[in-house]
Amino acid sequence: MRIKINLNYLKKFPLVDVSGRLIQITEEETHPVILIPERYRYTDLKNDLAQITEYYQEISEKEPKILFIKNSQPIYTFIPSIPWIEHYPVVEILTLKNSTYWERNILSGEIYPPLKIKIGSLSKERLFELIEESQLRDNLQLSFPYTQTEEIAVKVLSRSFHYLIQIFLRTFFSFFLLSYVMLCIYFVYNCRKIAIFRSSGYSLFETYKDFFMMNLIKWGTTSVIFLFLIEREPKYLFNIFFFSFIGSILSVVFILSTEKKSQLLLMNGG
Repeated sequence: MRIKINLNYLKKFPLVDVSGRLIQITEEETHPVILIPERYRYTDLKNDLAQITEYYQEISEKEPKILFIKNSQPIYTFIPSIPWIEHYPVVEILTLKNSTYWERNILSGEIYPPLKIKIGSLSKERLFELIEESQLRDNLQLSFPYTQTEEIAVKVLSRSFHYLIQIFLRTFFSFFLLSYVMLCIYFVYNCRKIAIFRSSGYSLFETYKDFFMMNLIKWGTTSVIFLFLIEREPKYLFNIFFFSFIGSILSVVFILSTEKKSQLLLMNGG
């Protein structure tokens, strides 16, 4: 587990090195700064340190500064249920110069971990005025005491889960309806051929091979366009294959159901 802290944290919760000196870093520090508890100093750290160095050299192109700190210096989490982390292998100190945009983008709208603001005697109304003046109002989704962090996180997660379920159901229903409408249109324009082929003993695939070929061409074209012109991620291609598979199953079910209804209509003189 890697913990990230900034210089404001060190002002409130200072850490000391193995010599008892305060860890003092400036915002102008450009190299990654890594703190490792003293208990790991006398273990076989050679390979681990090499991996840490290689990792930070890849992302920042600078060799990290590794400092050993005294044991038993817990890290405060601002999470009511787990206020302190006592056992950790690595702590990374972020500064303005050694951190990336994504690490500094605390106002991106992410709910967890939330941005923590010490208001002191500042009223909530004045806080919102400052947020408006800083043009950050559109980033503020919720405002609540930090003691309710976990409760709010669960509520937001539950709301997001219900939203995803609704999106999935709507997407599946739309996909279901579209497949059915396409098959109905196909039946309208090919009902005579279908009746002749099926009454002559042709198999399901032989009768509807042009319909299945159209579906194959549709999904194949979609895959090519999506993969080469929109997104190059293989996971999206998997989603396309998944929906094409579901579409094929639905088509077969619709075909059998429609044929059965057509036979009943013919038997009843319809």
